[in-house]
Amino acid sequence: MQTLMKPLTITNTRLASGIVFATLGLLGAIYACQYRLGSATDMGPGYFPLGVSGVLVLLGLTNALIGWRKGAEGESAQFSPTALVIVFGVVMFGLMLRHFGFVPAVAVLTAIVCYQRWRTKPIEVLLITLLLTVVCSVLFVSLLGMPFALLK
Repeated sequence: MQTLMKPLTITNTRLASGIVFATLGLLGAIYACQYRLGSATDMGPGYFPLGVSGVLVLLGLTNALIGWRKGAEGESAQFSPTALVIVFGVVMFGLMLRHFGFVPAVAVLTAIVCYQRWRTKPIEVLLITLLLTVVCSVLFVSLLGMPFALLK
């Protein structure tokens, strides 16, 4: 199978992963602050995501600090662009959920993360997208009662 992009080799994986986790935690905290936080006894919709993001930042900074102090120590790993595609899909899900609704957001997320199968098995990707969209809509919106508009 031919890859689309040449992988990037990272020599200090602990430092790199710490930076990635801290950055994602910081972005999550910024996004969580857009919602009402509330208090410990009356939690708002941004309270839990802010707490999880804070823990992610602390763990990421700790991991980066350990990696920086120890150095590379002969470890190396290859970074695949697939990870960026998955992160891009999750970001698109968040943006689309707010502006277009739950159904298009799940469909686009599924289509994005299945990008390598589009050329070889497009019918399979369409069926997975359709099935996952229906299952997630029934499970999260109907059964669990999450306050997402199916379509906007």
